[in-house]
Amino acid sequence: WSGTEGSPGTAGKIKVGTDNTGLSSTQLAMITFSGYSNGTTILSTGEIVPAGTNYYFRSKNSSGTWGTASDWEYSSDNQNWSSSSIVPGANALGITIQSGHTMKIASAVSISAGKLTVNGTLQVENGGSIDNAPTYSSNSTLTFNVGSGNTIRVGNFWTENAQSGAGYPYNVTVASGKLSLDEIDSHDEHLFMANNLNVASGAELYLDMQDPDEPWNQIGLMVGGDITNAGNISMSSDCHQALSCDDFTNTGQTTLSSLSNGGDLYITGNFYNNGSSASAVNINGRALILTGNKDQTIGGSATGTFSHRNVRNRLSYYREIRWDSNR
Repeated sequence: WSGTEGSPGTAGKIKVGTDNTGLSSTQLAMITFSGYSNGTTILSTGEIVPAGTNYYFRSKNSSGTWGTASDWEYSSDNQNWSSSSIVPGANALGITIQSGHTMKIASAVSISAGKLTVNGTLQVENGGSIDNAPTYSSNSTLTFNVGSGNTIRVGNFWTENAQSGAGYPYNVTVASGKLSLDEIDSHDEHLFMANNLNVASGAELYLDMQDPDEPWNQIGLMVGGDITNAGNISMSSDCHQALSCDDFTNTGQTTLSSLSNGGDLYITGNFYNNGSSASAVNINGRALILTGNKDQTIGGSATGTFSHRNVRNRLSYYREIRWDSNR
């Protein structure tokens, strides 16, 4: 065979049918061309040729794994798609996780900057990493699912100080294992996200956002939407920076920092403690700061005691709220 990878050959052609559906990706993977290492593809004419490295890729199945070629489709023009025999890498012209699809990353993935767009769900498994941040569209989800007993950091999936573009997630879910935010260690470093943060039952979000300058009112993690915690959200004993969101709903366990000058919880919406008891939300001597520009509600199925409060708005109470008389 001779010619350019990914294009019609000039000699020794092999054809199967008259379009790109004649062979499956598994069958294509069984065909090799001597001297070519990027796999094999079938063109829209039915011609089988060595695959080139410069392709557009998109997810093929509702649930897939990055390293599995059959979970991808590829195209040379971003319009005509066929089943892929290779997986996207650093030479990909563009990579899209389609809406309604989940793509799992369980190993190191190399992509070029600005090439990955997530319209569905990007799910990080134990051992998963990426060298350049994805761009997350509205309604997309970044999921950390590393398994019980395993810990992961945000890495390049979520970029410090990004408030738009690459590295700025829309929804974030901690599905299993522990997501540790211990890379925020300065008052100039923050994590932002556009919409909702969910911590599933059995999962943990650990906030260890330190700051040697110890400003009490710095927000290390700013959630643009709501936080729903069915697992465990905890702050380290030296977490100086605060957490903020719109609505906060707890059915698991939430524990703020015991540090005297940090680790507060800012809420612009409503606060609901639906945990098993009042101590399911342990303010731990810190402040629950209500700063919304609308009426706010403190409620839930569990009563609560707050040793600090900072109310800047009109409140509605649907359960008993006990204020510490010493504060």
